[in-house]
Amino acid sequence: VRSGHCLREVPAHSDPVTAVDFSADGTLIVSSSLDGLCRVWDTQTGHCLKTLFDRDSPPMCFVRFTPNGNYIMLSSLNGRMRLWDYEKSKAIKTYEGHINKQYCVYSTFCSSQGAPRAVPQSKATGQEPVPWAITGSEDGRIHVYGLNSQKVLQVLGPEASQPAADADGAAAPAAGAEAGKAQGASAAADTAGNDAVLCVDAHPARPMLAACGRYREGVVKLWE
Repeated sequence: VRSGHCLREVPAHSDPVTAVDFSADGTLIVSSSLDGLCRVWDTQTGHCLKTLFDRDSPPMCFVRFTPNGNYIMLSSLNGRMRLWDYEKSKAIKTYEGHINKQYCVYSTFCSSQGAPRAVPQSKATGQEPVPWAITGSEDGRIHVYGLNSQKVLQVLGPEASQPAADADGAAAPAAGAEAGKAQGASAAADTAGNDAVLCVDAHPARPMLAACGRYREGVVKLWE
């Protein structure tokens, strides 16, 4: 960056690339594309190490390494996020309920203590798992998923319901969780993406989210 020189151009995809991300140690780069492919690259050599894709090959709109670098969160334009074990070329978790069919929607990781840089259980260190995967939705809402349970724990935004505690004291899926599927289609038709939440990020130390998108007021919204 200091020299301003381009070190390498990698012919990565056949259609526009929608997102890139470095692994925590910087040795890998992951890319997603509208061509329906996700690719993992060696940073030093530019060689493609893995190519990931779903059977129906939907356009891929966002990708991010988990902070420990062992997994990849991949979003596609069919309203689905999937957690991949890229070393095994296998999707191990699927998250559905939000609406994502038109825009590239950026997601994040978080926990009840904030700490989005926490990681799912590390193969090497055995660190504690991250409870939440969080994404925006084209109906103006934010969906909070249990990273391991794959359930919608909370929905923030228009007419969203708050979660109730289950017998173990953990948040049970909100009414808005299933409503994300039932109401989502009609909500998307009503708003036509005008209030789509396109990006969410988590505070590094507090349970707080920042969200932006196609809000009519041109604002950034903070959620706690």
